[in-house]
Amino acid sequence: MVLHIGGDMIVATENIVAIIDVDTANASREMRLFFNEIKTEYEKRNAESCKSFVITSDFRMRRRSLRGEAPERKSVIYCSNISSGTLLKRCGFVDKING
Repeated sequence: MVLHIGGDMIVATENIVAIIDVDTANASREMRLFFNEIKTEYEKRNAESCKSFVITSDFRMRRRSLRGEAPERKSVIYCSNISSGTLLKRCGFVDKING
């Protein structure tokens, strides 16, 4: 299943690690510094303001080595103009948790 995160971006729900509200990202100094660069780049390209961050991780198996297969991880952080609550409802995480 895929999740539309605003604009022309969609991500696979199985790759989503976290959906973080901008207010939460600004809670600590370290998180604010980490996410500020992503937010600035997003706002340069889009007129909308960033409301949430979507962190994804895609695991792919690399070629075999003597030690066996090791997963290759590619993480991407997206800035979305849709609130974190709406994104959670869209991807059905809340329904899965509640049973």
